[in-house]
Amino acid sequence: MRVKNLLEKLKYKSLEKLGSNLIITQKLILSDKYGKKLDEQFKVSESLVGNFLQLLYCSFSQKDTINFVSSNFNGTSNNNSLKTVTGVISPLLSTSGSDCNIELSILSPANNGSFGMLFGTDSTTPSPLDYKLNAPIANGNGVGQLNYLAQGSIQAPIAAGSNTSFILQRIATNTSGGTINVNEVGIYFYSAAFNTYGNYACIYRDVANQPVLNTQTLTCQITFQITT
Repeated sequence: MRVKNLLEKLKYKSLEKLGSNLIITQKLILSDKYGKKLDEQFKVSESLVGNFLQLLYCSFSQKDTINFVSSNFNGTSNNNSLKTVTGVISPLLSTSGSDCNIELSILSPANNGSFGMLFGTDSTTPSPLDYKLNAPIANGNGVGQLNYLAQGSIQAPIAAGSNTSFILQRIATNTSGGTINVNEVGIYFYSAAFNTYGNYACIYRDVANQPVLNTQTLTCQITFQITT
């Protein structure tokens, strides 16, 4: 009986280790127009959606183009989500014969609300089937819009003890004249292979609860960390 209990404990310790191997955290920092920090929210993210694993799967099976059919992905509309051409997820890869190469980027320029880290106003609980922000906030100075700064350069992974991590960051300012409620955070890629700002895929959607008043600035930091 003791042996059985010990084995059970070891099994659950292994599961705990697996569950804590990849940790994603999300931090929202609210500042006034002078840069003074007003509020900070921190949470462990619920974040990565099913399309992330589909991209990883496609990357691992480059010789088999059948894996890239749109039915394998969540969301195939042309509304701020995956776009398809002739049944193939063309925004995500370029093909040469039987080879498929996925080339993705989130390095969005300033004033671009189509890819990179983006915000929305919908508070629906995240689901693995999510493939877009349900109510994305557009870039601009109009009602309900945010001014997106350029997506910050991606920090190279840093190893510290048993942890290795890197941070994504983007900043947006509210100059709309009213309050904007940021309730969702997303990450969109675009296809570098096609050198165009028109084809996107959402791999991350999480919820938040951060009102941003006029003239205030919101900074979002998402940290990806693995523990070995």
